[in-house]
Parts: sequence; C-alpha cells; structure tokens
Amino acid sequence: MMKSFFPFLACFLSLTIFSSREMLAQEIKVKSCTIVQSDNTATENARYDINNDMCALIKVVTNDIEGLVFNNTNQYIGDIACHKGIYYVYVSPGMYMLSFSHPDFQPGTINLANFGYKKKTIGGKTYQVELEAQKPLNNMKSVAFKVSPVVDNSFVIFEGNKKAVEGSGLVEFFCKEGTYGYRIQAENYETVFGKVTISDKNIEPISIALQPLREPVKISCNVPDAEVVVDNINYGVVGIKQIPRGKHNIRITANGYFDINDNIDVTGSSLSLDYKMRKNKNRVVNIHAVDVQIFCESKYLYRNNMKLPGWENGKTIKMMPYTECKLSDDKGKSALLKVGDKSISIKLADGKITYLNKQNISN
Repeated sequence: MMKSFFPFLACFLSLTIFSSREMLAQEIKVKSCTIVQSDNTATENARYDINNDMCALIKVVTNDIEGLVFNNTNQYIGDIACHKGIYYVYVSPGMYMLSFSHPDFQPGTINLANFGYKKKTIGGKTYQVELEAQKPLNNMKSVAFKVSPVVDNSFVIFEGNKKAVEGSGLVEFFCKEGTYGYRIQAENYETVFGKVTISDKNIEPISIALQPLREPVKISCNVPDAEVVVDNINYGVVGIKQIPRGKHNIRITANGYFDINDNIDVTGSSLSLDYKMRKNKNRVVNIHAVDVQIFCESKYLYRNNMKLPGWENGKTIKMMPYTECKLSDDKGKSALLKVGDKSISIKLADGKITYLNKQNISN
C-alpha cells in the first residue's frame, strides 16, 4: 500500500509557470513533496469543510518567501497562516488544484489533474510541499512605470504581462535587453500606448499621467453669462463643456444671482443640464475667475492630473478666487497652488511653487 502511495506523492504537485518572452526574472519551482506520517497537525487542529468532512493539511514550505497569496478562496478552508516562511493550507478531501501568486514571481498552479490524480487528498493527513525561488537571470533588466493618479481598476500590460496599479503607483517588470510595447489602462481614463528600449544601462521609472476620458455636456441657464465651475475648476460661461467621466460637483454662478450647486455623473451617454437661477437682491458678489501665469520648464503640465491643452512656458490659466489645485510637471513632481482674488504669476520647479507677486489667499 505504501509503495503504491508514494509514487502518487511524488507527482502530487504540478507547478505550471506562465510567462511571455521570459519577461519575469524569477520563478518558483516545486523542490519536493512528501506525506508526513508523524505530523498530526491535521487531526489535532482539525478543520472541517461544509460537508463536515475532515480536511487535509498542506504545509507549503518556502525559503522565506513572504506575501504568497492563494488566489481562489474556493480551493481552501478557513484562513491561511504563515510562520517563518511556511504556509498552512487546509483543503477539502479530494482537492486537486491550488493557485497562488506573488508580485515578485510568476503565478503558479498546483494541479493534480494534470497527472490524473483527482480526488486523492485524504482528510486528516498532513502533506509537506517545498517551494524554491530561483534567483533572477544575470541578463534580466528592470523596467518600472510610475502611474498617476492611482485609481481603481488600473493596470499596466507589458508584453502580455498584466499587473495592477496600487499603492505608490510604481509597477515593475523584468526583461531582457530589447524593445518592448506597453499599455496602461484604467476605467474612465484614456488608454496609454508606448514602447521602451531596454539596454545595459539602468533607466528611470517611466512616468505616466493618466488623462480622463471626457464627454460633451450641454449646460444651459436662464443667465447667459453664468459661469460653470466643476470640482473648483472654472470652465467659463455656460455652453457645451468637455467634462471628465465620473462623478463631479458642479456650481453655476453669476453676479447678482444665488449660486446653484449640483452633483452630476458623466458617463458615455449624452448629458444635458438646464438650470434656473434666482436673483439675489441683497448682495452682489464678484465671482469672476482670476488669471494665473505659470512659468515651468516642463514639456507638459498637469492640473489636478489633467493635461493642460496648448501648454507652453508662461501660459496663463484661469481659476476661481480662493481655490486651490495640484500642479504637476512631466516628471511627476507636484505642488499645491493656492490663489486669492488677484491675478498672479508663479514659477513651478522641482515640486515647489514660487509666487512671483504677492497675493491675498485668505478668504
């Protein structure tokens, strides 16, 4: 019985590593697989599945790999504990597949079905699997992307390999020398396509500033010279405005009238808005936008992560009084700009703003 059982154990795991053009520098291999007869953890700390069957325990032993994630919660029972590089995974009797991933390694799949061993795990037994991380090849190079803003459902696709944009927005891949294509996509943002050449020299992270998809929104009002302010950005007088997709706060304002505040959701379908303003007989407020002249030695300039059209050094933009916005250069360095009620000139350099004339920015 034991002689026939151990050949099964030798084939217990099949770790399939998927890659494209040898893009990832590291892989995980199965070093060994054994059943530990003297280990009673599966019975002493037993878990039961929804059928009340005692689970099998797979101890996944690594060479101190932290952050291993077992992706499919339907494949294991309860939480997975990790202690000193050993992962304790309880599975239902008969389980034959276990998938895992790690941001620094290629994804892997433990698949008994590839070898015809379906429904062979035994409840109450402890199995020990050793995984070994291989060191990166010497001829592999690193290429990184710095994506901003970091939004939900955003990804970098580099020669068929896809990684989510999270945290700081830095996404790294490994590859050999050569020229490769990449694509950055995010919901409600324009898809970015590009190519990068990897040589023997290290390159700085590639800065990618996502640009929101815009839709024409027809805004009409009973006051012809009323101004449209979306998320504290002045869009000028009412009419057809190109507004980014998503949810926004919109304000319609005019001298001698009460402001109108509204929340809108811009989608791919057409949107028309019609507002009726009421006169404010007691107070007239000057709400006209102020001019802000910007000096910056940057190929592109971004306001609140949106590229300024027709940018050139010394360009003048308009902002509502006593508002603020984030200015970013083409290297991803940003600073907060605050304006008062007077036209100003500023200089943006190395993520810092210098006001070239004095202004009152308190309200």
